[in-house]
Amino acid sequence: MNGVEILGYLAAGLVFTTFYMKTMLPLRVVAIASNLAFIGYAYFDNLYPIFILHGILLPLNVFRLMQLLRLMRRVEAISRAGEFPMENLLSYMKKRPLAAGAYLFRRGNKAEEMYYLLEGTIALEGIDKTVEAGEIIGEIGVFSPERRRTVSAVAKTDCVVYALTAVAAKVLYYQNPRFGYAVLRLAVLHLVGDVSRLET
Repeated sequence: MNGVEILGYLAAGLVFTTFYMKTMLPLRVVAIASNLAFIGYAYFDNLYPIFILHGILLPLNVFRLMQLLRLMRRVEAISRAGEFPMENLLSYMKKRPLAAGAYLFRRGNKAEEMYYLLEGTIALEGIDKTVEAGEIIGEIGVFSPERRRTVSAVAKTDCVVYALTAVAAKVLYYQNPRFGYAVLRLAVLHLVGDVSRLET
């Protein structure tokens, strides 16, 4: 077995390793290493389609890694203050207008995002609860085992929401304990409040 073949097996092993990683930071680092290994392997063995593919994937993985590191630094700076204000993460979230009467999500939908309500009022159907501006909504579905919405959320007024994807939320959860604690505490408060309303 020559050096080029060893490089090819190394590259394949690195790709295989990424499937076992639970957090995004080491996954991106290993993915970049696999891209470099595949580029070297493909170059020396004249495998141009593989060379082109990993030549494109390498800058993409580097870009995503830089995004993740910037997010983590921002989160760490915010969390030093003690509380974890979601409004400070708006630059990493997608802004979404929501007209009065429109549903943000319906019960049973797949939970792909959690939300920060910047403006307006949202009603949670079935539990007689109203979400006001400045509150977080949808975190229970994102972190539940089945990732399903347990209630429907409809806009009572014209609203502006910011969405944080489930993937980004879980990255923050694993990488920053303060964020994880804040989301866990919020979910528990919401669940306790929901149970209290059902009992009255």
